[in-house]
Formats: sequence, C-alpha cells, structure tokens
Amino acid sequence: MLKKILIANRGEIASRIIRSCQDLGFETLAVYSPIDRGMPFVKAADQAISLQSNDSAHSYLNAPLLLAIAQKYGADALHPGYGFLAENADFAKACQDQGLVFIGPEPETLAKMGSKIAARQIMSAAGIPVVPGFEGPISEFAAAAQTLGYPVLIKASAGGGGRGMRLVRSPEDLDAAIESASREALKAFGDSSLLLEKYLSPVRHIEVQIVGDGKGKVWHLLERECSLQRRYQKVIEEAPAPNLTAETRQKLYQWALQVGECLQYKSLGTVEFAVDSQEQIYFLECNTRIQVEHPVSEAITGLDLVGLQLQLANNHALELVQDQIVAQGHAIECRLYAEDPSHDFAPSTGSITHFKPPQRNGYRCDAGIESGSQISVYYDALLAKLIAHGPTRELALARMMRYLKETQIFGLKTNLPFLRAILQNPKLQAGLLSTGLIGEMGWKMPLADPVVYLAALIAVHFQMRSKGPLKGIRAGFRNQVNPWNKTLIEINLVQQELEYKYERSQDHTVQIQCRIADCTYAIFALECSENHVCFELNQRFFHFEICWQAEQLWLHHPEFGNFQAQCISRLRPPQTAQAQNVYTSQMPGKILKVLVQLNQAVALHQPLLVIESMKMETQILAQSDGIVTGLYVSESQLIESGTLCIEIQ
Repeated sequence: MLKKILIANRGEIASRIIRSCQDLGFETLAVYSPIDRGMPFVKAADQAISLQSNDSAHSYLNAPLLLAIAQKYGADALHPGYGFLAENADFAKACQDQGLVFIGPEPETLAKMGSKIAARQIMSAAGIPVVPGFEGPISEFAAAAQTLGYPVLIKASAGGGGRGMRLVRSPEDLDAAIESASREALKAFGDSSLLLEKYLSPVRHIEVQIVGDGKGKVWHLLERECSLQRRYQKVIEEAPAPNLTAETRQKLYQWALQVGECLQYKSLGTVEFAVDSQEQIYFLECNTRIQVEHPVSEAITGLDLVGLQLQLANNHALELVQDQIVAQGHAIECRLYAEDPSHDFAPSTGSITHFKPPQRNGYRCDAGIESGSQISVYYDALLAKLIAHGPTRELALARMMRYLKETQIFGLKTNLPFLRAILQNPKLQAGLLSTGLIGEMGWKMPLADPVVYLAALIAVHFQMRSKGPLKGIRAGFRNQVNPWNKTLIEINLVQQELEYKYERSQDHTVQIQCRIADCTYAIFALECSENHVCFELNQRFFHFEICWQAEQLWLHHPEFGNFQAQCISRLRPPQTAQAQNVYTSQMPGKILKVLVQLNQAVALHQPLLVIESMKMETQILAQSDGIVTGLYVSESQLIESGTLCIEIQ
C-alpha cells in the first residue's frame, strides 16, 4: 500500500496532484527550485524539499537528485505530472529499480510512445492510418519534403506541447528550421531526433482519453477538442468535440481503444488524432501522462483522473463500465498565460500583485499562482487553467465568457484579452473549428474604452492629492488662475491626453469635468481607495478594482477587462533619441545564440540573436542592411526586458 508520494513537478499540475493525493489519504512530498519556494504547491504539500537550482536541467529534470530525495524522505511512489520527466522511460525504469512506484505507464510503453517515430511505425503496423511523413535521417529531409510537398512540419520525435515543432513553407527555410527545432528538442527533452510530416490544413486536433489496467482492459473516457492553438500550443480546449458525426466519434473511440490494447496500457493516456474536413482520421501520437487539458474530461465524466492514476498505482481495480461513461453536459478550458498581447505575446515576468478568479457553481480554476507569486523566465508561461461547465455548449461558452470577464490579475500582462476575443469568434461560436482558426483571426490588441481612462484619471488624481499639496500639483501647471488641468495616461501603449477640472459638492462627492479629444464627460467620483474606484457617468454606476504597483496602476472591470495604466509626466527631462538600428530585448530571457560578430556586414532580415524565455525561442532579425558596430550580450547570458543587445550602422 502506498503512503507517501513525491510530486516531481511544479506549478498548477503539482497543486492538482497534491489535492487528489490528500483527498485519498496519501502524504505528499513536493520538490521546488529556489525561484518557486513561495508558490502555492510548495505550501500545500505535507513536506517540500529544495532542489537548490533554478535551471531545469539541475532541478526538475535532475533524475538522480529526485530519486535521492525520494529515498531520503521515505517516498514510496512518484508522480511526474506532465512535461519534464513524465514520459522518460529511463527515469521510470530507474524508479522501479529503486523500489519506487512510478505513477504512469510501464517503462516499455513509455519507450514505445516516447518516440513519435517509433509510435508512427507501431500504429502503421497495427493498421491505424498516420499522417504522411518521413522518419529517416535529417540529411534526406530536403528530398523527402519535396516528395511530400510544401508546407511540411518538422517535429521533435521526443517532443510535446509544441516544443521542437516548426512549420516550413519553402525549401529556403528548411535548414534553419531543422537547426532551431533540433536545438529546442535537445534542450527540452534531451533528444534532438526529428521527423517530417505533411502539413494538413484545414484540420482538427481531437484526442481521446483512455485508461488501462495493464491487464488487457482499456476504457475510453470520451474525446476532447484541442484545435484552438497558437504557435502549436493549445489555448482553448473543450469536451465533447462539437460537430462530429456519430460515425467519426465511434471510429475515434475504436482506434483509441485499439492503441491501448496493443500497448497493454496501464494508467492514463491520451491518443491524439488529426481529423480533416472530410473527417478522415490520422493518428498523431499517444501521450503517456496526464494532460494539461484533463479537467474538461473530468467535468463531463464526473471522474477524478489523477485519482484513477493513484488507484491503479496502488493496485486497486477500476470499477468502470464503458456504457455508463457518457458526457454530462459540456466543458471548456482556457489557458491563462503570462504573455503580453500588445508585444506579439512576448513572455511576461514579474510579481503577481493580485489574483482573484470568481468563485461560482460551474467554474473551476486550476492555478499554479496566487497573489504575491513571482513569475520568472525559467519555466513555461502557463499560470492557471480556467474551466467552465454547463448542461449545453452554449451555456458553457456563456459561463466561460463571464469567467474571463470577472477574473482579476494585476502585476503582469496576460492573454486574457486574447481569450475573450477568441470566444467571441463566430466560427468558434458555431463549433466550426480548425488548427488554423486563431491564425485566421488577424487579432489586434483592442483600444481601451474612454471609461477606462476616466477610471485611471480618478485613481491618479486621488493618489496625487493624498501625497500633499505640493506633490499633488499636476505636471504642466500654470502660475495663473486656470481651473483646467492636463494629464497624459498610457494604456496598452496608447497615450491619451485628458483635460479635467473638479469641484467638491456638499454631499462630499467630487464632480469632475473631463475632456478627451472632442468629447466632454461629467463624472461624479463617489469613492476612491487603494483598492477600488467608484463613479457615476451618464447616470450609470461603474466600479473598478484597482491596485498600485510602484508608479503602475492596474484596473479591472468585468465589461472592459484588466488594464495597466501609467501617468506620463508632461515635464519629462529631454531624452536622447534612440538610434534607428539599436536592438533591445522586448522580453527577459536567456541569450541562446549570438549569430553575428562585431564589424560583420548583415543583410535585411538576417538573424542576429536567438533569445529563450519561458521555454520559447525568439529570433531577433536585422531591420536593414548594415555593419555590426556594437555587440553587448553573449551566449548563456540572462537579460532583462529593455537590455541593449546590438547596434547596427
């Protein structure tokens, strides 16, 4: 009988596993890197041990260290979560050799399915169709790509989560894509092997959740729709998949069960398929772990999937009846990422000063964060998963939109505005989904409503008044009688000048007249504190939650969303204009490669640097022809956002 379980992971999935372990009476042992020491999963565990390094290779990927901690602190089982070592067959075997139960499939299954190349070959032999592709040596990729026809996908054989995947549209881009994918795959999975597949479009990404007892019995737990992706990373998932014919759905179940039976599968697994516009089905891969999107399956089946893993690991028989596993309503999951939509979704780091998702029936939040959490460049950008469940897809969508509107998060930029825009897309609303839908949207960061600027004005005005009469004088004041003041407020990179004057009434409210562009607004400021602003405009009441972070103001209103605002001084000291060809980092991260040297001639769009942040690689390209006259960074260097990297003249 298992008693104590080591969770060899971090963030939201570690918290999720701890919850199920404790519900079933198991003690939990967490491990954490120094940057993670204040995270919720560390506090939730019964014991937590430092890994003493922030680098994944020396912490969450350090198999000998994890095994030593398990032995020292008396763990008799290990749950790997997803990512890191979750699908590493050698690690699972090392756990077994030490007498430690690995909560997942057998090492032999991990070895077979851990390689996309091997998985394709096994499924082809079993009669399950796979996407047309090439599994030979990289030296023959060019010829194979010509045979398959462009565009093609390069995939990391040991990969997952979009890592080590590159879309190649022409022969000229093939070599650079191979190099980049191989480097990313080696860093993320310790294996640089690649394969080539024909790029199918339009296509849906649909997966079937399975669970097996290792004795030949396999159940499917229905399917999930995972087509909404950006940069090959899933963004929104739902279950069940909309607009599938009954015949296609049954064929998906049949082939998923066939995969599980072929592997004598034990524990949870996910069989992933591509489904084209004619509903032709192609096997993609079998993920041998708990999936990020598992909560939507839990919502519609009523099952605790992590609990099933723990039961199997503890040698308990599963009491499942396939015919009784039916969809109970509809569920949708949105992934909340630390990304800045106003800067092309660049990773966003810093301190989360305030996080408050709504608590309501039909809502669930699997979070790896809380107010006060620090978000670093070392790990991926996933902060939390927001799940809405309802009796119909229409109600689940409506609940999810309400969920996104009411979620408050201050301190760093997130993809919340982007998620709201996707949910309002007519094709999504109609269930007409494909992996290319997000790319077709042409989404741009929306401009803030004038009401948001007015809320910011009130917050800034009252903050300045609280600092005393001298500090409260607005920049740009005149030494004459003039009731109008001016201020400049920036929201989402858009600066807006506001002119305003105010007077205090006998009922202690403050009436503010404000001019924005050609419009004049009459505002009654009813209440303002460090936490909220209340005012009346055109006989309508507005309540904004606010938070000050140094000179930055964060605001939230359900109708308008979350915003960061900054009051720009009108008496700023003169600054030297930035040279046209000075390149600064738009994100914090690590310099992976420096591709040029001092005094080297470069051409327009030539790659200069490769920066990694939150497991994502970004190339810095030359914006003109020129000569490298300044090189201020080196490989492996950690940099902050705004760091000067290169000058070109």
